[in-house]
Amino acid sequence: MALTGVPNPFTRPGCRAELETLQDLNIDADDKETAEAAFRRALVSGHESLFAEGGSADNTFTIRPKWLRWEPGQLVMGYADDQTPAEAIVEVDVLSPKGYLVDRVTTVTTVVPDLLVSRTEGIRMRSALGKAGSAINRYLSDRWTCAH
Repeated sequence: MALTGVPNPFTRPGCRAELETLQDLNIDADDKETAEAAFRRALVSGHESLFAEGGSADNTFTIRPKWLRWEPGQLVMGYADDQTPAEAIVEVDVLSPKGYLVDRVTTVTTVVPDLLVSRTEGIRMRSALGKAGSAINRYLSDRWTCAH
């Protein structure tokens, strides 16, 4: 969700972004580091120059992701009707160079448990967070004209 009534601040050439560590807000899961790595890879892919070190401090934004919810889903062997999808909700705050909130994006991603592809909670978590990172990546492509 883009904040309404606010001009797009991501138009100045040469802008940079600093991606903070994914805050997990007390999510209890074993595979969090690997899932966060999948999130970061998907988010940064194709935008490496945006996340490169350097650039002026007055043109560097902060991307602060928060992992709000994790539902691991359930795979019941032999009972296709009893599968429940895994769900991850990630919210990303974008802060101006002075630390003010300028944008907030929320993604909800689901992964359907599958014996061949997503049989374990860890696989579903990595997949869901990878999808969340890809969604934020599309947001960067669509909204951050300075990143092109």
